[in-house]
Amino acid sequence: MISLDMLKDMTKKQRIWLFSLSGLLIILILAYIGYLSIWDEKPAIYIAGVGPMTGRDGKDGQDMANGIRIYLDEINKSGGVDGHKIELLMFDDQNNDAQARAMAIKASQSPATAVIGHCFSSISKVGGEIYKEYGVPAVTPAATAEVITDNDWYFRTVPTTKAQSIFLANYVYQVMGCRNASVIYDRDEYGASLAENFGKAFVDLGGSISYIWSFKSDDKRLDEIFSEFIQGMKNSSSGEIGTILLATQANEAEDIITLLRRNNISVPIMSGDAISSIDFAQRFGKYFEEITHPGYFTDGIFATSPIMFDVAGEEAQKFRNDYVTTYGVFPSWVAATSYDAAAVIVAAIKKEMETGDSWDDLRQIRKKMRNHIASFNKPQRAITGLTDEIYFDDRGDMVKPISIGYFQNQLFISGMTQLQPLSKGNCVIDLNNEFEAGRTLIVGDICMYKTNIVYTGIKVNEIKDVSLENFICTVDFNIWFRYQGDVDVGNIKFVNAVKSIELGDPVESKRVGNASYRSYHVVGEFIFDFHTGYQAFGKHDISVSFHHRTLNRNNLIYVSDMLGLNMSDPEQLMKDHAINLPHEWKLLSVDFYQSAARKSSLGDPEQLSLNKRTDLYSQFNANLPITKNEFTLRGLLPSYLVKNLLVICLLVTILLWRMSRKLRDAQENSSRKKEQGLSTDVPGLTTPQPNFLLKIVWLFQIIFTILILLTGEVVLINYLTKKIDAFSLEIIIRIFDILWWLIPASLLSLIMERFLWASIERKTGQQIPNILRHAVTFMIYLLAVSGIVAFVFDQKITSLLATSGMVAMIIGLAIQINISNIFSGIAINIEKPFRIGDWVKIGDYDEGQVVDVTWRSTRIQTWYDNIVSIPNSVASESVIHNFNFPNKTYWIWLTIQIDPCHPPDRVKKILMDSALSVQGVTSDPAPEVHVTIAVWSVDYTVAFCVQDYSKRFEYESAIWKAMWYHLDHAGIALGTESREVYTFQGEKGDPQAKNLPDPSKVLESMEIFDIFSIETKRILSQRMRLRNFQPGDMIVEQGNQGDSMFVIVEGSVGILVTLPDGKVIEVARRSIGDIMGEMALLTGEVRSASISALTETKIYELTKDDIAPFIKKNPRISERLSEILTQRKLETDSKKIEHQESSKRIQKSVYTQILKKIRHFFL
Repeated sequence: MISLDMLKDMTKKQRIWLFSLSGLLIILILAYIGYLSIWDEKPAIYIAGVGPMTGRDGKDGQDMANGIRIYLDEINKSGGVDGHKIELLMFDDQNNDAQARAMAIKASQSPATAVIGHCFSSISKVGGEIYKEYGVPAVTPAATAEVITDNDWYFRTVPTTKAQSIFLANYVYQVMGCRNASVIYDRDEYGASLAENFGKAFVDLGGSISYIWSFKSDDKRLDEIFSEFIQGMKNSSSGEIGTILLATQANEAEDIITLLRRNNISVPIMSGDAISSIDFAQRFGKYFEEITHPGYFTDGIFATSPIMFDVAGEEAQKFRNDYVTTYGVFPSWVAATSYDAAAVIVAAIKKEMETGDSWDDLRQIRKKMRNHIASFNKPQRAITGLTDEIYFDDRGDMVKPISIGYFQNQLFISGMTQLQPLSKGNCVIDLNNEFEAGRTLIVGDICMYKTNIVYTGIKVNEIKDVSLENFICTVDFNIWFRYQGDVDVGNIKFVNAVKSIELGDPVESKRVGNASYRSYHVVGEFIFDFHTGYQAFGKHDISVSFHHRTLNRNNLIYVSDMLGLNMSDPEQLMKDHAINLPHEWKLLSVDFYQSAARKSSLGDPEQLSLNKRTDLYSQFNANLPITKNEFTLRGLLPSYLVKNLLVICLLVTILLWRMSRKLRDAQENSSRKKEQGLSTDVPGLTTPQPNFLLKIVWLFQIIFTILILLTGEVVLINYLTKKIDAFSLEIIIRIFDILWWLIPASLLSLIMERFLWASIERKTGQQIPNILRHAVTFMIYLLAVSGIVAFVFDQKITSLLATSGMVAMIIGLAIQINISNIFSGIAINIEKPFRIGDWVKIGDYDEGQVVDVTWRSTRIQTWYDNIVSIPNSVASESVIHNFNFPNKTYWIWLTIQIDPCHPPDRVKKILMDSALSVQGVTSDPAPEVHVTIAVWSVDYTVAFCVQDYSKRFEYESAIWKAMWYHLDHAGIALGTESREVYTFQGEKGDPQAKNLPDPSKVLESMEIFDIFSIETKRILSQRMRLRNFQPGDMIVEQGNQGDSMFVIVEGSVGILVTLPDGKVIEVARRSIGDIMGEMALLTGEVRSASISALTETKIYELTKDDIAPFIKKNPRISERLSEILTQRKLETDSKKIEHQESSKRIQKSVYTQILKKIRHFFL
């Protein structure tokens, strides 16, 4: 495999090849994705959404947008509409008339085919005028005023205000039995319509409207007006006030309810859909009363709603779960009706797609879209939605029943009595008897059933005996019912029970006020995967489903007990259902929902006389998906991605196969040429070995083979899931389970062969014994077969393991020494205490350089140029000194004896100068000098760092020479065992000044001044000036103009060059007797390098004015100087590039250029 260490050891060219190949594969994948997303993808179709995304009512707009996106995501993940993605364009109307008009114009001028919006009736009326003008069909998910659909281009997926008003009036009068009512309403479109129609309907029923209070929401005296309402109620009795209808928006309703509760006015309160959500109850969480008593303000308040999630079916529950997963909160009814509005528009898009007409004329498309929406005008043409089957009347209003709920403990739950319209499919046998029994009533001109709502909950205690052969398990659970009235709730039929189950006597039974409660304990066998009829990826649905034996949906509906089940807190719901499961299974989620179960008439004459072949019953479902408690890759890939990923993997695998074939051919050709003694290298070009590239290609082949297996399995099983029976599907899944053991085993054997054995053979030059290869391969496949037996077929492998253990013990005893060496070699390669090329000392063996690590031994080349083979088992147990780890820097310590008469500081400085003058000695960390006193001398220990351990003795020799030269030059004598007496007269001079060399002698020793006469040198020496520099001082800087040169008489300096990328490198060091800046002195060039003092440094400086007269007199001098400078320039430039061209042509060119510059500069 390609490890990090291998990457570090690669040459620059090899890394380029690796990244190029990886980049090529990425480009291929991106190209295919681009092909799918650009060339093969059809243009998107747009829908506009307009609502209050910001401001006080921004929550409604966000709910609307979120509900639309949930539906569009479902459509787009399934491929869109005929390959076209549906995209949403959102516009913020801020619930403001002017802003709504502007946003409606923008939406109409956009490429949207239809509009979903607005939220408030007054705003929708303004927007509707624009949509009618531009000819854009619009569907409102929230505006309820009748005037909205006076516009032929407007539709709605929510009941009208008038329908809600009539429903509320009948519910108050006929269900709650109230005869007096009062109304508080906002004089906007919504409030006025709700109040007017409620009052009329209530009076027509025989009721009396006691008080009517009204206001305008933008009135600055609103608080004062509300206080007047409260004062009027205080002056009246609760019986006279009756039930209060709040015909307001949520903000005003909050203020009024707060005042009512705080003034202890206890009267029933009803309202429309403006407050029918959990969000409304949570508004009061900021008040002290609500914090101490949750539900203090809202408990018992009734409101209509387009949807009640506790009564809704499986699709609505799925929508709610998806919404919570995506947005982290429960959806409001606005989100649900927006989802339905999106469903209507997409259905219209599909109908238009079926015509095959062109989409070029947007105005014409919008007109057709409007007609398609209007065509959904009867149950047979209805669109399936969350709230109900969606179809419209002649006005564009959705025809659907209205639900009613009430607040309890900050939750909004279904009222215990609902009103449902009678349809032809659900007509009753004897309507007169139903009216006399009080089970039906007339609402407006519609005959409606009074339906009992039974709050139901199930707490599963244990699931056991899960059988995948016949899909049966045993479930232990508690079930409870909470309801009103005289209903035989226990007369139920479990539809997926293996045997008929009777509830028997309740475990607990009680009555609290008007509510009754019964609890039962049930243990029985149930069929799982009962509703789906299939299973995939090891997931199974454990479900308990039942309906009443005799009462249909007209009489009774089972709903989820949101209070008892803690459905408002999904995490707590899961904790409450921490059921006992067999250890190999785990619970994924807990879902409760109600659905409609069909029951055949079975030839009943009464049913047949009414042409009724089936009857609908309310079925309660508790669904607990479980899966194997094991890690699996199958379920990790989204189903909508796997097909494209499979195609990508197949294409890349074919490409890799062709590449590996060509590389193998190239490798074989290279091997043949080497055997024939032919070179395969191209001058000036470094390419990676074919074997290296093959490893990379093989690595990618392994990765994409695994991906093909994974994606191929998901694609095939998803395709067959609903096409074959569960038994056949289980066989296919088991086949893939086997392949998941065998294919990785095969790939692992291949990896061992190509990456381990081949690598060892190449490094050691020895062939790995076939018995070892076969033994490892056998063990790999043996483990794979054992895994298949144990995990795929759930069989015990104890006996198999015992047998294999005995065989392994026998083989191990026979070759234990070699096995020890092999495993020690593996340990050495894993831990990497040393690598090939490292200088090490292993145990008591001589130190040397590691030249090879074979499967049996480690080979060391010592200083004596012989090879020492150390068994790997010995090497792994010995103390190892690695001189190249953690880095290649190491210290050398040399001690020299100096005469005590010399000042220590000066001696230390001279020794530091000598150490730093040697090329290869690091300046960071810098050399160190330590002083100790001996009997007849002072011992100076010089410690310095170098990076090439193979040149250790060369460095020591160079340092010794440098120390002798610097000490001798400074007049410092080595220590000798002698005694001397010194006498002197007068004052002692400065020893450092006295020891500085004479300038004339300095010139005599310099090659560059050989051509000058003795007299000329004497004159020049008198003109030389002495300069002092401290460590770190910059003597000259690169790029500056200069006309002088320098001669070092004490200290060391570094020559620094700044590269084009700004990096500064040290190209050389100069010390005593070296000259610098000669190019600037003789040619006038800018400084080609910077010079920095490494230690305290003293130099002589000579300028152009000092030397110019002599060059003008003797032109031969310029030629000799050119020769010397040419050689120096070539040496400096060679440090800046990776290799040095030293051809005569280059040298002559440099010589000519320098000669011209000298003559031009001086002559």
